[in-house]
Amino acid sequence: MKHSIITVTYNCASTIERTIKSVLSQEDCAYEYIVIDGASTDGTAQIIDKYRDKLAYYVSEPDSGMYEAMNKGLRHVTGDLVLFLNGDDYLVDNTALSRMVKHYVDENTILIGRLYQGEKLSPDNTHTVFKSKYYGIFYPHQATFVPKALYDTIGGFDESYRVSADFEWICRAMLNGYPIEWVDEIVSVFSVGGLSSTIQCKIDEYNISNKYMTLSKDPYMDDMVVQTVDKARSFFFRKMLVDEKCIIAFQKLFENEGIIGPVQLWGAGAWASYYLNILRKCNISVDYIFDSDKSKREFDGISIMPFDKDRATYVIVSTENYDDEVAEQLRVYGLEEKKDFLKFHTFRDNILTQFDREDEEYISFISQTGLNV
Repeated sequence: MKHSIITVTYNCASTIERTIKSVLSQEDCAYEYIVIDGASTDGTAQIIDKYRDKLAYYVSEPDSGMYEAMNKGLRHVTGDLVLFLNGDDYLVDNTALSRMVKHYVDENTILIGRLYQGEKLSPDNTHTVFKSKYYGIFYPHQATFVPKALYDTIGGFDESYRVSADFEWICRAMLNGYPIEWVDEIVSVFSVGGLSSTIQCKIDEYNISNKYMTLSKDPYMDDMVVQTVDKARSFFFRKMLVDEKCIIAFQKLFENEGIIGPVQLWGAGAWASYYLNILRKCNISVDYIFDSDKSKREFDGISIMPFDKDRATYVIVSTENYDDEVAEQLRVYGLEEKKDFLKFHTFRDNILTQFDREDEEYISFISQTGLNV
């Protein structure tokens, strides 16, 4: 059993050596290493050159994007299982490949392990029952081992998708009857990208899910549409939170609700940092943050504590996933929605009603999906 590891890279001088070393350090397994560089201009190619004699194939030349490079790599594969590892990702330890070999089923089965997204570990899906396999599931190509025979049979990546062709490929494989075996093995670490490609991912993933759910007569189409719209709303809301133009919209909301501060946030996660920034710009102070995680003590200089009704003057819920659960807890304590607290989704949707519909990403989302957020 031989692995084929393919790294596609472009201007990754600060990370490519870590990627290469993580592959070359693998023990107790046969592998070949293929590197496709898109004619980097930052010194990446010079770093790769140091390891040229250890590579089964290497080229540095212009390409149209990541998926053309990945398809180039596939044309030089001679191994049994193929793994793609980008130029800013790396294998988690020197037994990552040998551990996955032990789970090999057959030449028709896709193996998917786990990885770190930054510091966050992807879920263990070994016993997960998904409503639909065509949406809402994270298929990380940095931990996905595909038998070469599958690429030979159904082809490589559809290069018309700029950011989600790997998702399209796995949907195509499942539609053709190829099974997935989820494996509780941590394979790699991959860098979490910024907002620049996020909305295009949502556009592509919606269109891909819609295509394959239609072909497979998947009964969860309506649920997928609702979730896609909700995710898009949160994307545009987050974008407004970091955009100075939204301050007037927030001030108007606070005036309409009679919010003058100090207020409290419920939740000390990523959304809390966005909220704190905009509240401060609106001259509304936050004196406490409520959070059920007792290990958290402070966030951006503000004390974190379990909910205390006596300290609650006006609570703004800053957690998206548990919005309804938090609201229900506040009602149990006798607080009234709008009068005493503001839900995340209420806050979000109120701001979005004042959204600038000339925004290029908003227009792109509507035109490419037909969904109105």
